[in-house]
Amino acid sequence: RELTSREGIGGGGIVVATFHLALSRAMDVVAATTRARFAPCGSRKMLHTPKRRGRTARAAAEGAAGDESPYQVLGVAPGADGDAVRKAYNRALRDARAQGDDATIARIEYAHDRIVMSALSARLSGSGPQNVSKEVLYADKQEMFPWKPRKSQCQNRDIAINAVIAVFASSWSLSSPMAGFQPMLAAMVVYFFRFRQKLDAVFPSPTADKEEASRQNNKKMIRSFGLAIGSVALGAFMMQTLPFLLREYLNVRLPFWFIYKQQVFTNVVSSWTMFVMSSFYR
Repeated sequence: RELTSREGIGGGGIVVATFHLALSRAMDVVAATTRARFAPCGSRKMLHTPKRRGRTARAAAEGAAGDESPYQVLGVAPGADGDAVRKAYNRALRDARAQGDDATIARIEYAHDRIVMSALSARLSGSGPQNVSKEVLYADKQEMFPWKPRKSQCQNRDIAINAVIAVFASSWSLSSPMAGFQPMLAAMVVYFFRFRQKLDAVFPSPTADKEEASRQNNKKMIRSFGLAIGSVALGAFMMQTLPFLLREYLNVRLPFWFIYKQQVFTNVVSSWTMFVMSSFYR
């Protein structure tokens, strides 16, 4: 209450940010309790064993943490932004789960908790937003457009791959004027899979809960399609709809070469719009 009144921060935002970390573990406890209640008598011991082992591993990780840097555990530089921390956390957690190492999983989760809580403390102390991720800094502000594209730059290798796709589609359109919109549609299909790969890397689906994994896969599929078709729609608007509006309502005379090559320009602009979105947004 003292921090709330002193910093002028809404209590709802603090509650959301503070209990975000405990939500997933609380759901795991509820799910494990429900399964144990309806499981056969011979299998109840087996259901309870992992929960005790998880608590033991968690306690051991907290006790052994000591002066170990949480950034070093996740393999990121100190002061990294929230997106980089989330990517490193998901990657390390996925590798540890594949190996079945409970101790490493506990260390990774504890390190991530420390980083998030440190960011929350920085927000409450007013040390400056440059070291606080946007998820924590604006935890009490509801987004007007939660499905809008978010900044997320790829690695240089992925950016190069996306550029090759755009160059191929542009070259196809420029060298074959009679190809119509086929280069743009082909690029849209390829970029759809590129968007999906990027979302899988940032938000890996859980392996234990098949129902939750299926739900997340469906959401990533819809978002990938929306990003691809939205990029095409933006390119088509700039090269098709906008010139028509300028000509009809502002009496702007369009040059003949632009009208003659309008399809080609639409293919090229849409392809490079998809390049920008797939390389720097998600």
